[in-house]
Amino acid sequence: MIRSKFRAVALAGVALGAFGAPAFAAESGAGNPADDTTLEEVVVTAEKRVENLTKVAASVSAITSEKMEEAGLSRLTDYAAYIPGFNVNDGGSPGQVTVTLRGIAAVGPGSLVGFYLGDAPMGSSTNYARSTTFSLDLMPYDLERLEVLRGPQGTLYGSGAMGGIVKYVLKAPKIGAFSAEAGGELSYTENANGLSKGLRAAVNVPVSDTFAFRVSAYDYEGAGYTDNTLLKIRGTDANRRYGGRIAAQWRPTDDLEVDLNAFFVRIDSEDNAFASLGVKQTAAAPGALHPTLTKSFPFGELGQNLPFREPFQKSIDYYSATVKWDPGPVQVISSTTWSRTKTHQVRDMSATYGAYTLLAGIPPGVSKLDLSMALDKFSQEIRVVSPSAGRFEWMAGAFYTHEDSSNVQEVTVLDSAYRPINSPIFSPLFLYGALPTKYREFAVFGNATYKFSETFDITAGARFAHNDQDFRQISYGYPLNGAVDSPGKSKEDVKTWMVNARYHFDRNSMFYARVATGYRPGGPNNVLPGVEPTVNADTLISYEAGLKSSFWSGRAAVNATLYYIDWSGIQLSVNNASNTASYLANAGDAFSKGVELEGVVRPIPGLTVGGNVAYNKAELTRLARGAPAFLLGEQLPGVPTYRAGAYVEYAWDLGDDWRATVGATATYSGERWTAAPTRTGYNNETKDEAYTLVDLRGGFSNGRYSFNIFARNVTDERVYLNGVLLTDRVTRQVFQMNATPLTPRTVGVSASVKF
Repeated sequence: MIRSKFRAVALAGVALGAFGAPAFAAESGAGNPADDTTLEEVVVTAEKRVENLTKVAASVSAITSEKMEEAGLSRLTDYAAYIPGFNVNDGGSPGQVTVTLRGIAAVGPGSLVGFYLGDAPMGSSTNYARSTTFSLDLMPYDLERLEVLRGPQGTLYGSGAMGGIVKYVLKAPKIGAFSAEAGGELSYTENANGLSKGLRAAVNVPVSDTFAFRVSAYDYEGAGYTDNTLLKIRGTDANRRYGGRIAAQWRPTDDLEVDLNAFFVRIDSEDNAFASLGVKQTAAAPGALHPTLTKSFPFGELGQNLPFREPFQKSIDYYSATVKWDPGPVQVISSTTWSRTKTHQVRDMSATYGAYTLLAGIPPGVSKLDLSMALDKFSQEIRVVSPSAGRFEWMAGAFYTHEDSSNVQEVTVLDSAYRPINSPIFSPLFLYGALPTKYREFAVFGNATYKFSETFDITAGARFAHNDQDFRQISYGYPLNGAVDSPGKSKEDVKTWMVNARYHFDRNSMFYARVATGYRPGGPNNVLPGVEPTVNADTLISYEAGLKSSFWSGRAAVNATLYYIDWSGIQLSVNNASNTASYLANAGDAFSKGVELEGVVRPIPGLTVGGNVAYNKAELTRLARGAPAFLLGEQLPGVPTYRAGAYVEYAWDLGDDWRATVGATATYSGERWTAAPTRTGYNNETKDEAYTLVDLRGGFSNGRYSFNIFARNVTDERVYLNGVLLTDRVTRQVFQMNATPLTPRTVGVSASVKF
């Protein structure tokens, strides 16, 4: 069940001793000889140039597709073990996740971490499309790597990149060489109603010496492992994820390259992986701020009693064209993308609206919320980039995006037998709301680097952006009299900038210092008497210093980073004077400070040891009148103070080109608030407990055939996250908590073949 304090301390010691690796970037690839003791180099495009990861003057981690396959990684929640300070809050199914970087917590409605597919921004920039809770969560198939940039990236990437960037890099077609690959996976999760299984395939076809295309597809079915005891459904949270891609590359001349992509993704979850826990609240202990919650399991450790299943569906259709022209003195890059994202979510709302059936003179019933969202997004970026070899380097670009988004919410109330209620209050809907929004942004940006010597250089950059938005708030239902249609508009100009300096002690060690800013767009506000019609962007400034070093003849590498962030004008939901409605306001300030350490060492041929540790302190320092009464001095929600991970891998030759690998990974996450604590008493907030996960893996390959076995959450930890407390309608006492359990122990095998 719950891990001991000794085990948490032991893991922290392992992580500190090993530090953390630059994710999986420094581990050996499947094709490396087992006696190789030199860490391989990894290139990234984090700063929109192809660079060695260790030379980038920022905190960057990368995970290669080979390592994703070996370790059985398939969701954003799986990557948290390998990236310092990468915090993922699981909403109960693939695609319902919130990512937090460097303590910039998901308070307020808009996105704070930018998600990119190649050069294309994904998700909405507005406050009404819920991009924060529906982060881009892709299967790893046909990925080259995943890059994570920590800290604000507003100069190169623009809005919504306050905490950092998560970037999926797709595999490109290869001209001149035919290749194909196929693979499959089977796994079993404790308490599941069957096996999870997946298939994938890809083929690369060179049509001529100037043109090639790549086709890939995957289909994964995840077995459910939570049970709805009220509806008598076993494995209620089963899900399916599938998708495909067609990509082409054309190089008509040596200085011109055209890349085309068509990509679709589908996520279909039958229910959320929730557990319903019995909860008893007791008074706070002497000297403690908050009451104690005692948990029980009336429906089993993985059982729920919700009167409605909560399905989730998401679809993404993505098309892009990238043109790279290199006439000589500069390189010109044009990136054009269009995407359509649709999301549908059902939530049980019986605890909130079920008792309203008393208005019709009948006992409390049941209620659900249907949320339907759509986003059409077009983006165009043009960059002009200088060569990287000279004393002076520069980049200049322009960016435009246009979004059409919708957010439709429908609340239905039924009697306890799930029958419609014959009353105008409840038919056809109890509540209806729609929030159609248009967003347009234009920006120009640039940066320049001057190399004073072979060892010292300074880079400075700036971005000037303008956005305007159109918004409508449409609603009807109880207690409104008739429909309400309130329009709103906003426009704003925002400037971001960055400066960094690098000093190279030698070709393998570098110190850097970086100051950078970021912002989240403001927008139209709820239309209420006496309320400002718009809310401004919130902004931050980050101060960072870091050391990157490889040593011992390339056998070891260490990265260390310190940072301090000032976050101003945070967009928060504020109640009006009569406490009957809410609106957005720039109602708070906060700081976030921390340390990140990561490292890897290969002491003997075939043995790799690495890990990471992150410390973060993030607190609100100011709140405006009317803002939620968050406790000043408490950690922001969704952000553990400590996070650590460690791994070990050993590879050896078996002969006849076969190579075997075994490995283990351990992850520690400290306790964290699920919502910002609002007072020293109880007010519907919970605290996730700390936990430790251990994963094991092994396999063998010969470059063509690969076989792997993996086990995740080996000790089958039972920890419940993101809890939502329910209160008895009569006694007003807390009686239940619905929470997301950690995925139980999962054991699986995978195999692949390359042609």
